[in-house]
Amino acid sequence: MFKWLFVLLSLNLQAYTLFLEVADTTEKRAQGLMGRSSLEEGFALLMVYDPPQTPTIWMWQMQFPISCLFIDESGVIQKISPLKAYPDINDPAFFRTRAVTIDRPIKYVLETKLELPRELRISTGDRVEFDLTSKRAKIIIPESYVD
Repeated sequence: MFKWLFVLLSLNLQAYTLFLEVADTTEKRAQGLMGRSSLEEGFALLMVYDPPQTPTIWMWQMQFPISCLFIDESGVIQKISPLKAYPDINDPAFFRTRAVTIDRPIKYVLETKLELPRELRISTGDRVEFDLTSKRAKIIIPESYVD
């Protein structure tokens, strides 16, 4: 059974909604988006690490490219990594050499459509406010990023 969160991205009086599937167990994080044919528009996967960890994300058995946003416990985006899909390759060793990680513990990894960070001009240092109780979050994007 999936848990869904409502996320509001606030962009200079504009809003973008994003629904999240939450992966908050080892099994759900290991499964990730593996084996799916696509990620629907407006949807993403939020991996929660409690306590914070230094996760490694790889693209084995992925059919489409994604972006991974590594977010620390205080809600600051520490790293954004685009990941390419290789759907015709089924060798785990190939993917281990192309995995991404981060050099410090983080609490969240947000897996989105590849183009989402670019389209919304999201960058490292931007802040994400999560309120898991009310199932809402807001990504704070500096107004200078908005045309």
